Amino acid sequence: MSGTETNLRAAVVRACQLAYHTGAAGLGLAGHISARIGRDRMILKPRPVSWLTLTEDDLVEIDFDGNWLNKPRSDLTACDEWTIHSQVYAAHPDINAVIHAHPSDSTLMVSLGVQMEPLTRETSAFHNNLAVDSRPEVAHKIVDKQNANRMVEIMGACHAVILKFHGTVVIGGSLDEMNYAAAELEIAARTMIQAAGARKLPILSEAEIATRESVMPTPAVRRIRARERMNIMRGYFPPAGK
Repeated sequence: MSGTETNLRAAVVRACQLAYHTGAAGLGLAGHISARIGRDRMILKPRPVSWLTLTEDDLVEIDFDGNWLNKPRSDLTACDEWTIHSQVYAAHPDINAVIHAHPSDSTLMVSLGVQMEPLTRETSAFHNNLAVDSRPEVAHKIVDKQNANRMVEIMGACHAVILKFHGTVVIGGSLDEMNYAAAELEIAARTMIQAAGARKLPILSEAEIATRESVMPTPAVRRIRARERMNIMRGYFPPAGK
């Protein structure tokens, strides 16, 4: 194993811990983060392993056809939804990190039919920048390339898609970019659920939305802020066991 891959494994472990702490991973064991290696491989958190206590040895390496490259498939290396990751990478050469998880607020928001409005900094980040896959066939699992490819098509240029009644898929050019977006999405969804309980939706008028859109930061600025805030976040949440 190269030094680069060793460092990447450590980064995936840390990303999993941070996703757990921020709520982006949801509760329980289900879900997974991956990082691309080269053209057609990835390092992946297997489904049954804890987000918080996993180690580098728990991670599996597979190619985009689902072949396990570093250890035999067993109950502890199960990940039926690996095609979510492989097909995102295949469609987007600039994407190097993917999280699929089942956080409650974002999943509930879409299940209730609540749409993002630019009410806060977090909700503004996903206003017109969040896809929803409402197909019945994705309500439980995505275990084949055909459904995963359709999800990628629905996702389009967005960096996040919510699978109705199921969970989230958030992508990024780096683990940090992906991780921050996933955390921000859950905050945004919680805000919209609270707003839906307080006021009749939609809350903002078209004129108010246009005003908000005129002052929204560019994607490049958001990426810079994501790096800065992820560095702060690491200080809030020390690595497990320390």
